[in-house]
Amino acid sequence: MASPVISFQDYGFQYMAQSEPTLHHINLDIYPGEKVLIAGTSGSGKSTIGNCINGLIPFAYPGNKTGRLLVDGKEVEQSSIFELSHTVGTVLQDTDGQFIGLTVGEDIAFALENDCVPQDEMKQTVDKSSGSAWQGLWWKRSRLCCLMNLWRIWTRQRAGPRLN
Repeated sequence: MASPVISFQDYGFQYMAQSEPTLHHINLDIYPGEKVLIAGTSGSGKSTIGNCINGLIPFAYPGNKTGRLLVDGKEVEQSSIFELSHTVGTVLQDTDGQFIGLTVGEDIAFALENDCVPQDEMKQTVDKSSGSAWQGLWWKRSRLCCLMNLWRIWTRQRAGPRLN
């Protein structure tokens, strides 16, 4: 049997500013290919679970945790947000506010540009991944995307060290 890609083992989390934990004794294994819905009322911990998986907890939102959380076989605390970003993606409620491109292909290319993938390889990957969504927009927008990425890299460097 395959190993889980996400494994909460008696996991709990309490934000520093709260008197009670948000998550209590979570035991959950998610296996490759599974689709999982996490539903609940406002304040029940849905976003907290997502922030644990993508590494915002503990790196951006510190607090007290109990138990273990493994993503792709590694303890989240032993990774960095950067490392986790190669495995975990987050789609927020306001999708219009988080996507960069006008097409699926442009957003795939944006991620590849951040990983410094050469343009020829990037175009092949985008064509294979997004099919007709690409529709020749690559050359029209690639220079703008490169400039945007250079700006982001420059502003990150000026902001100081990454959270690890």
